[in-house]
Amino acid sequence: MKRVPPKANSLPAAYFELTKPSITFLILVSTALGYYLGAGGIDNWSRFFITLIGSGLVSSGAGALNHFAEQESDQRMNRTKSRPIPTGMIAPNHAMFFGIAITLLGVGILFFLINELTAILALITTLLYLFIYTPLKKITWLNTSIGAIPGALPPLGGWVAATGTLNPEAWILFGILFLWQHPHFYSIAFMCKEDYKRANLKMLPVLETDGKRTNRQIIWHALLLIPVSLMPSYIGLLGMTYFWGALILGIGYFVSGFPLVKNYSLGNAKFLLKVSVVYLPALFGMIILDKMVWKTDQFWTRIIFIVSAVISLAVAFLILGPRPEGIEGSLDVSMLPLVNASLNGLTIPLLIYGFILIKKKQRDHHRNVMLTAFGTSSLFLVSYVIYHWFKSGPKMYTGDFSILYYMILLTHIILAVSIIPLALLTLYRGWTFQIDKHRKIAKITFPIWLYVSITGVMIYLMLY
Repeated sequence: MKRVPPKANSLPAAYFELTKPSITFLILVSTALGYYLGAGGIDNWSRFFITLIGSGLVSSGAGALNHFAEQESDQRMNRTKSRPIPTGMIAPNHAMFFGIAITLLGVGILFFLINELTAILALITTLLYLFIYTPLKKITWLNTSIGAIPGALPPLGGWVAATGTLNPEAWILFGILFLWQHPHFYSIAFMCKEDYKRANLKMLPVLETDGKRTNRQIIWHALLLIPVSLMPSYIGLLGMTYFWGALILGIGYFVSGFPLVKNYSLGNAKFLLKVSVVYLPALFGMIILDKMVWKTDQFWTRIIFIVSAVISLAVAFLILGPRPEGIEGSLDVSMLPLVNASLNGLTIPLLIYGFILIKKKQRDHHRNVMLTAFGTSSLFLVSYVIYHWFKSGPKMYTGDFSILYYMILLTHIILAVSIIPLALLTLYRGWTFQIDKHRKIAKITFPIWLYVSITGVMIYLMLY
């Protein structure tokens, strides 16, 4: 049974929902990947972040306009009838104007601050999504393949933002995302077929009962994904570390479709969906491993950076990544305290190891580890905000150690608030090579950051 997602509890939350944050997150990750591979790293951070801001605004605007275009279908489907327009929280015209405004703002940022081709690609992506894919959902089951085109264009935008040209190598990234989307979205279409049928949307699982054509689409696209995903190694863009990782992941993704072929059931569709969500961050992790981390000299620096980067990216996908709304068994916000505790727990050894490295004057390795720690803490903050956004009121501790708990909680809250500006200032001074100033403030930031991370784990263990 499918459950109805909760209605947004405030107007800001409703507008945030209009932006389709899970889709926007995936687009930002794939755009960042295209930029990273195109530039061979990130040598201009301001340009990189401007690209992400512009791309995020365009994606958010397209999401809002899609809400406007599909308001009639959304009213008929259980998984979408709690969206802001069907519930009346946002007027359709307001959603439309909001979508147009931030789309044009994003395109303008990319056009004037990055380059014309990046802006054109972003605009083409939006137009294909709104005026080709969306109407085709009511006409033909091929809408999934057509929709996979705008879904696979963001890494091209990232590549062009970094290089100024659309090289042949960029199309390999397009091919990987294009093929990956088919098993992913066909599994969602099967899980939501009753809803799609109610809205008269021509998804392939709706049009057949035995699943033969759906399964063929899943198996063939997953099979084609294997050689395409290996092409970055063939052309020298990535090395053998990526090759073996992509091969193992591709075979795993391909094999995960066979249970659905054998038994066309909801459980097997959910299994395929879960594998598809794991595949993409894991593949991105292999690219990070091959392209950047393996250039360092120390074994443990490599290992801790790799594990942290992959886990952090996987957690981010679990929090914001693509999944069907209202499907029983998908991630619920009640699981986020466990995610929060895990992220805090991951930060602790990173901080300690970073301290050891700087004492040994190994600045480059120290920098990598501390940036990873900053990333895991940032993901914790995002997860924390999302959890408390959707939960009304704090959970109170009722155990045998109330005095100890509230003493820890009080100091944790005070220091957690103070660490945010301190960590940002520390990061800025380190990034701009103000070494002496960085060292002075890092001596203050480090113990506070470590205390907040340790007590964060303690609080979640005691409370949940």
